[in-house]
Amino acid sequence: MGLKQSHRKRDSLLVHKAVSGDQKAYSELMTLYWDNIEKTLSLKLVSKEDVEDLTIATFSKAFDKLDSYDDSFAF
Repeated sequence: MGLKQSHRKRDSLLVHKAVSGDQKAYSELMTLYWDNIEKTLSLKLVSKEDVEDLTIATFSKAFDKLDSYDDSFAF
């Protein structure tokens, strides 16, 4: 199994746990993806506060839609 496949499998498991209410799974998803999202946003934004706010908003929106997650795509 390749790295991408193992990440998808891990992410799928975490998403399913998070949808079931597992707060640790939510935290783990945030830990896994926070830096990547923050770095991507910081390329477009100057304000550190804006980057932080949009990173939080990104996770909030993603978590609101977790029940429709399609595990054939990366998280």
